[in-house]
This record gives sequence, C-alpha cells and structure tokens, in this order.
Amino acid sequence: MKYFFTFFLAFLAINLAFCAASSEPLVKNHDLELKFDLVEHSLNAVDEITIFPKERYFRFLLNQDFQVTKITVQGKKTKFKKTDEFDWNLFADEFESDDSSFFKRAVMYELRLKKKYLKSDSLKITVHYQGLLYDTVSVASFSRAQIADQTIGLIGEEGIYLSAESIYYPFVNDEMTIFSVTSYTPEGYLTVTDGRLAGLITQDGQVITRWEGEQPTDGIYFSGGKWNLTKDEYNGVEIYGFFFPEDEELAVKYVAATARYLKLYEGLIGKYPYSKFAVVENFFPTGYGMPSWTLLGREVLKLPWIIHSSFGHEICHNYWGNGVFVDYKKGNWCEGLTVYCADYLYKERKSAFDAREYRRIVNQDYTAYVNEGNDYPLTEFRERRETYTRAIGYGKAMMVVHMLKMLAGEENFWRALQDFFDTNLFKKASWEDIRTAFEKQTVEDLNWYFQQWVYRKGAPCLKLSDVKLEQHEGDYAIHLKVAQGEDVFRLKVPITVYYENAEATHWFEFNSSLEPVTIECGEKPSAVAVDPDFDVFRKLDRAEYPASLSEVLGAEKQVIILPSSAEEGKTQAYREMAETLNRSGAATILIDSVVKFEDLSQNSYFILGGPEENSLYETLESNGLNWSKWILFIGKNGNFMLKGQSFGGADCSYMITARNPLNVDESIAAFSANSVEEIKRTGRKLIHYGKYSYLAFESGNNKLKGSWEVMDSPLRCDFNR
Repeated sequence: MKYFFTFFLAFLAINLAFCAASSEPLVKNHDLELKFDLVEHSLNAVDEITIFPKERYFRFLLNQDFQVTKITVQGKKTKFKKTDEFDWNLFADEFESDDSSFFKRAVMYELRLKKKYLKSDSLKITVHYQGLLYDTVSVASFSRAQIADQTIGLIGEEGIYLSAESIYYPFVNDEMTIFSVTSYTPEGYLTVTDGRLAGLITQDGQVITRWEGEQPTDGIYFSGGKWNLTKDEYNGVEIYGFFFPEDEELAVKYVAATARYLKLYEGLIGKYPYSKFAVVENFFPTGYGMPSWTLLGREVLKLPWIIHSSFGHEICHNYWGNGVFVDYKKGNWCEGLTVYCADYLYKERKSAFDAREYRRIVNQDYTAYVNEGNDYPLTEFRERRETYTRAIGYGKAMMVVHMLKMLAGEENFWRALQDFFDTNLFKKASWEDIRTAFEKQTVEDLNWYFQQWVYRKGAPCLKLSDVKLEQHEGDYAIHLKVAQGEDVFRLKVPITVYYENAEATHWFEFNSSLEPVTIECGEKPSAVAVDPDFDVFRKLDRAEYPASLSEVLGAEKQVIILPSSAEEGKTQAYREMAETLNRSGAATILIDSVVKFEDLSQNSYFILGGPEENSLYETLESNGLNWSKWILFIGKNGNFMLKGQSFGGADCSYMITARNPLNVDESIAAFSANSVEEIKRTGRKLIHYGKYSYLAFESGNNKLKGSWEVMDSPLRCDFNR
C-alpha cells in the first residue's frame, strides 16, 4: 500500500476498495518482467501469475492503453476475450465514487481454464503485453503542508513512475499477494520497488534489476531514474539512497538518518519488518510511502526540516499501514497512529511546549475545518481529501491515541502497541484490534472509549463557570463548574492550579453536562485552568487560540476579496490566486468595491492586495480593526514591518490574520505581495501554512511565521485580578 506524508496527497482509493471474491481464483504471486523504452514512453512486459485455480474463468484488468499479445497457461498458448464493458462488481465487493476513474481506464481480459487445471494445486498463467504510458504530471487537488503533484504513471527520459492505479500489471480481485519484478532500463537508469534487491547488473547497454517480494501487499508501485546508489546497513536492514548525482551529499544524510529512525522504532515498537528501506529522489514533487521505500520529490528532500520530521513519518509507516495493514471497511486507523508515533513524538521529545502547541493546533484545525455538515466518525475515514478529512482522520485520530496513552499509562501504551504490531504484522487490522491490545495490557474494558471516540462523530466543548475561591483557617478551596452542554462525553479532564512558584494538575472524570468541582489548596492559588495544555480532544473556544489562516480557509462562509485599485498584472495574478484558493468552490470571490457593509459581520474574509489596493482595509479599520496592532505599513510602496522585522522591495509579501471586528466568530486574513512574480511564487504556498497567524516571504521563501499570543482563555480564571 502506498502512503503519503501527513502533509501529502491522499492515497489512491482503488487500493482500499478491492477485496477478494471467494468465487475467483486466488493469486499466489506475480512475477513481472518490465522492459522500458524511455524515448517512446513504452513498456513491454510479461507477468507470470501463479494462482490457486477454483473456477473455469480467470479474469483480470489492464490499462486500456496496453495490448495483450499472448497468454499462456502452463506454458501453452490459450485464447482470451477482451472487453471494455464489464461488471465492476466482478472486481470489487464495494467501491467508492472515485474508483470510477480506475474502472474507466481499464479493459477486462477473460480466459476459460480447462477442467484438468482445476485439479492442480497451482497454475501458472503468463500474460505478455505492451503499450504506452505517459500521464502528464498535474498539481494535486489537495495538499496540506507541501507542494505535491500527481500522475497515475509515466515513462520517459526524465524518469519512470508507475502507480497501481495505472493498472500497469494485470489486476485480479484478490486482497494480498507477493510481487517480484525484473526490470530492464537503459544504462544509467536504476529502478526501485517493494522487496529485496536480489540482483543489479549492467549488460549490453541495459541495467537489469531484480526485486524479490518478501510479503503480500495489495498493489505495487515502481519508480526509475538516473540515480546514483548510496548504501549502508543497520541491524541487518539494507539502507539505500537512490539520488540524482548532484545530490549525493543529501543521499548520505538521508541514509544516516534512516539508521537513526530504525533504531528509534525498533526500540519502541519492534523489529523493522522488511529487509530494506530505500529513500528515493523523485523527478517531480511527491511524498509517497510504500512498503520498504519512500519516494520524495527533490525539492521536498532539500527542505531543511523534512529529514527531522516527515521523513521519519514515512519510516514509521512501515510499521503502521505498510507493516500492519489497514482493514479499510472498518476505518483507516494508521494515519493517526503514525502521526502520534512520528510527527507528534518528535515534538514531545523536543519540549513540553512544542508538544502542547502540536495538540493545540490539532484541536484548532478540527474546530476550524469540521462542522456538523461534514463531520463523521473515525470508522468512516478512508483517506484524506480535503482539509476537514485531514482534521478528522489524522488530527482527531492522533488525539484519540494521545488520550489512550494517558488512560493506559506510558509503559502500558508502548507494550500495547508492541503487542498490536506482533499480533497483526502483515495482516489487516482495525480499531478493534487496537482495542484488544490495550485491553490486554490495561486489563480494563475499553468498549466505552472506542464507542465514544471511534464509532461516534463529534467532539466535546468545555466551559468554565461559577469559579469561587474560599479561605478557611489558612487553607483555600477552589469551587468551579465545568459544562459540556447537551452533547455529553465521558472525559478525563486535567485542571491545573497555579501558585506563586508552583503548579499542580488534578485529573477529574466527567460524564454529565455540568460537573461541580472542588479543589483543596494548601496555599493561596493565583489561578486555575481547565485543560490548559490541550490534552483533551475538543472543540476550542475562539478565545483559546489566535486567529489563523486555517480559520479563514475552513470557514463555512468565506469570501475572497480582490483589489480594485491594483495594477492590471497584479489584479490578474490575485484573481488566479483566488481561484486556486477556491478549488473546492466553497468560497465567494468578489471585488472590494461591491462588498456591502451589512455583509461584513456575516463572513470570514480573505483580502488580497495591500491597503493602497484593496479598500476593505480602510473599511474594517473604521469598524474597529486596528491593523497597526499586527503590522506596520511603511509608506505606499508595499514595504512593511512585522514582529519587529522590516521587509521591502518587489520580492516581499505578507499574510496576517485577525478576528473580524464585527463578529468574533469570523476571521480576517490579508495577503499582499509587491510584484506579480511574488504573488505567483507565494500565493500557491499559503494553504500549507494554515496553522499560522502571520507570515512574511521573500522571493517565495518563508522568512517569518508564527501565531499571535493568546492573552485570555475562557477556561482560565486568575484570582489576582
């Protein structure tokens, strides 16, 4: 199965929909021979399929741009039928709407097996086929935190990429099988896929590479490029770096980092489940993770933080998702668990503050992007498509794992994950299997927990009220109430009491709409706060977190305002940017001159252009938005000062956010760049910075980012005021 970075494209739905049909032969393995003509974009292939015959008819799908030239059964040529009209249910017990593209690019081949073959223990069916494949790379419809492009597959001198969705090999409706591949490429081109590197030779101007499958999988991806190979080894695991020659130093760094991550996860979870891990530099922007390898775009690999964060996420996916597989019918659990064991774990090990900020942002994203109309339980999460699906399937799931650790305790938590891994390695697992592992370690019935957090949609909202501080003979007591409202959850909630030189956290179990709490204090407290570190998954009050770009991008009522006074070239660039931001079609795009005052309080606004270009700056300022609190505009040439740093010139740009002064439940974002080029360079990147309150760029490179400080949380009461 292919997985993406937490910030990357959603994995292909086709891989999760196909399930074995008991009436069809079961495939034992595929042994592929792939010969490439890069100039002609062509593939000449042979697939030797070993099956356990059960019925007279054997059917498979293949890309419509490929032609089958011959099929043999046990070495003997046989007749076959080809049709582009077939019953999808022959190849899927259930499928989603997006799977239609898969079926529409496929043709079905059918052959009738002789009766004598049905008595065989196994049968070899060999398919010879050839064709062209060059699906031009396009910008993905959704990517959270990095630029990522997509194609189902292409063959060219720039490189090779074959996805399972391209149907470049015969697809039979089985769940899991072993794939082995022998590839033939022009001299100088190497290839990589799942499995063990069993052979690599150059002969007669051809590079012949043999990859032998180790474990069953539900689809195989393949890549090739003009790479150098860097090798190392850790604890019996072969580590490969397939990088372009000019990036050889980068290859050495990633190979060394791989060893460090393997050491980390073998200590936490268990023995790495494959014989190799390969990090592969792609010729177009990607962030894909497959069993035993990851395919990353060259620009992604060069980002300084990737090697310390998202790269480890991909290695962790070889435990969750590519080691223990996902039973998608029951919900995709692996993204949330991988985020917790990778992205979040790295923050936790860095500092308590970084971990707290990560949890806050997860809750903030859920609050911003998820509403009653698009929410659903974790059992229904399959893949990430839009921002709200990420907030559920990645964010909420990660917090569910976090609260599970608090419930089980640190030691039991990792023991449970080790047991889950050992028990389900190379099998399909569900949230119920995670529950079983944790019940085994905690010796507790956790049905209520999983019913509430996995099978039920939504999140609690907490409100603090009726806070009183009483003193009696030198001792103090805090009395307060915590409300959930009508949508009640069973919660374990931390309440922290702050003293002059110390603090103490008390945990309470809540299971009703209004809970009275009394906390005895040995000395006079200075403040009390409910869940100040965001350890509970919940919808946040607006005052708990600063305005951010994600609030505007996720608003139910979003209006993008174009400037009426910008020069023509910039106006067009802003319009193109607005259309990019509004890919989903959820926003309204207007010119500033037509915005009505009575509508200002009804929406969140994304203002494009500077104060000299877009009149909405002045309109909002006259109604209470003090821009100078956030940013200082210097003159009329687009120069500005943000967080004490000055920026100027044609290559600079900014993005700032604030609450809508006419309705604090809505937000404002403003973006301005000093040139058409900077609008194009930076505008397309903004969606990747949703968690931030402010940004500054130069030549498309981020120079400043951060969140405004929260001064007054409604879940905190200060007694010294």
